Amino acid sequence: MADPRVEAEVKRWIDGVKEAGTTAGGVRRGHRHGGPPGLGSYVAWDRRLDGRLGQALMCIPAIKGVEVGGGVGLAGLPGIDVHDEVFPGGNPAALFLGKFLLPFHRDTNRAGGLEGGMTNGEPVSSGPR
Repeated sequence: MADPRVEAEVKRWIDGVKEAGTTAGGVRRGHRHGGPPGLGSYVAWDRRLDGRLGQALMCIPAIKGVEVGGGVGLAGLPGIDVHDEVFPGGNPAALFLGKFLLPFHRDTNRAGGLEGGMTNGEPVSSGPR
């Protein structure tokens, strides 16, 4: 870990869990920048990228849940509060952020970079931006 104080604290916590004879849970967030829009499929259920990522991660024995974008935190909200609005005009900073320069942009990425089983040009991620 980058901070030695945090590292020491985490080691003490892990030792405590070990002494209690149990295991520790956790959450891992991931982000993939620079992917092109259009990977996956909206037509074939077995080629949808969100489904394939979910299956690959859920095959790891310790994994008990997978979410893309806002996932569970947004599940109970109406669509008007969740959908990523599309605006005309590309984001000029996109090329410097590792994104493709598209003729449109989104100010949010609650969908986690995946829409309809395909990448939309935004970073593929877990957890809302």
